Amino acid sequence: MPNILLGLSDFGLYNLWLWTLALNFGSSLILVNNYIKSKGTPIGRSAFYFFLGSFLWSITATGITIPIIEENGFFFNYFYLFFTFLASIALSLGTYERARIQILLTPSIGEQTRDNRLWFILSFCIFALALIGVILRGMGGLTCLGFILIAGLLIPLTQPKFTKLVYVGSAILLILGLTVISGNYLEIPALDSPLPGGPTTVPIAMVFIIAGLWLAIAKLSSLKWQIVKIDMAMAILFTVVIRFATYFLRHPSNLSYLELLLSVLVGGALLWRSWKTPNR
Repeated sequence: MPNILLGLSDFGLYNLWLWTLALNFGSSLILVNNYIKSKGTPIGRSAFYFFLGSFLWSITATGITIPIIEENGFFFNYFYLFFTFLASIALSLGTYERARIQILLTPSIGEQTRDNRLWFILSFCIFALALIGVILRGMGGLTCLGFILIAGLLIPLTQPKFTKLVYVGSAILLILGLTVISGNYLEIPALDSPLPGGPTTVPIAMVFIIAGLWLAIAKLSSLKWQIVKIDMAMAILFTVVIRFATYFLRHPSNLSYLELLLSVLVGGALLWRSWKTPNR
């Protein structure tokens, strides 16, 4: 029981840090895009100052939370991360309202052009690398299967009609991620390593969960959902950042460069797709 409690504490701190960074930097990305679209105008300059404040806060939030990860496993650390997390939510809500105002004043800012060729290339790269992981046994079997599933589900999004297969696949990814996390913290090896190869780590299980949720809302195209999807993609990308940070801080973490590369490709693909989704 003590090991489970410590594990849940570690998992909670990890997620608070992950989503704090994702929300902060996601807001900065949206604000700098607003500035670029309206550069030289008063509303563009205001977007720049909002971006500057958001970006500096993002850097500050990253810096002040690094010592927390070094003391991981203590419940009182939730106090510090909880308030930075609330601040990141407030920042995201403010960015959403700021983006709505800018779209009303400059309608062209909402127009995006999407090219499915890049989407196919990224999907193929994810599939090929996951397949290499199976052949070379560079990753756990369940990890490879999860990334292959993600690659396969990205292709139907290029079609006009959203197939039910994507919803089924997103549900499988959610179940897969939750099963791995449960097996890890309940110390049941059969759940996080049911296939040949090493076990699937909790950060990768979180990638599966976030990707599954992203796929489930992929066709929702309002500004609100676009920002949500951008934040989800940023969370996958910051999974890689946090894993490197915990590695250099000598926090227990199993690193696989193939897993990291696949996470970057998945996060990058979802971020690009989110960015190109019409936000009317």
